[in-house]
Amino acid sequence: MMLERRLFVGISVPEPDAARLAAYAAACAGSSRTARPTPARNLHATACFIGPVAGERVAPLEAALLEASAGIAPFVMPFTGIKLAPPGRPATMVWATYDGGDAFARLALVLCATSARATPIVLPNRPLAHVTLLRDRSVIREPLPPFEGALKPLAVDACVLYASVTRPEGPVYQALARFPLSGRG
Repeated sequence: MMLERRLFVGISVPEPDAARLAAYAAACAGSSRTARPTPARNLHATACFIGPVAGERVAPLEAALLEASAGIAPFVMPFTGIKLAPPGRPATMVWATYDGGDAFARLALVLCATSARATPIVLPNRPLAHVTLLRDRSVIREPLPPFEGALKPLAVDACVLYASVTRPEGPVYQALARFPLSGRG
């Protein structure tokens, strides 16, 4: 029996936007001992958090996600800004937000429904297109530093199955498979 892997499907943030967002996250963290900025290599918009999956179920899950992704047409998500998150609760995160509209919601719901066949997951109500820039164990009370300018719209022509590997210095996300979006499904 193979070990479980903690999985999610995300949309990669391309360079140089990832470097710019990571630098901004570091500025938000400042000298805080409780804030953890997300490194550029880990920046992504989560389309579906899957959770732990037994090793022998990963390959069939990859095949199912590849087929499901092919039925979704590529789309673009305009950058909408930086905000404290999560909505409706005390702020413990900083997000870069995107307008994913119906296309992102459809992608997330299709991926999550497909993943639910391999492992029990909670299906999202209305997924929010965002990139988590910083997590803090404390409530973030100070105003955020200004974010200068805007980012290019995020062109979504593929999504990636990632495994989250916990390390003492923080998680590392390993890309396991890439799923092109083609609208042929």
